[in-house]
Amino acid sequence: MILIIIFVALILRLVNLNQSLWLDEAVQAITARQNFSYIFQDIAGDFHPPLYHFLMHFWVRFFGNS
Repeated sequence: MILIIIFVALILRLVNLNQSLWLDEAVQAITARQNFSYIFQDIAGDFHPPLYHFLMHFWVRFFGNS
C-alpha cells in the first residue's frame, strides 16, 4: 500500500515539473541572492515579514536555489 502511495505521489510531482516559476517565486529567488541592504530597501513595501526574506537569504546561501 505504501509503495502505491509513493508511486502516485511521484507521478503527481513529475506531471508539473516542467512549469516555470510564478512571479512571486521568481521575485523571491532574485531577492534571496541580494545583500542585506538591498533586502532592507526591497521589503519596505512588502507584505511578508522581514524574517522571511532573511531566512530565504540564508537558505539560498547554504543550500542553493535549485
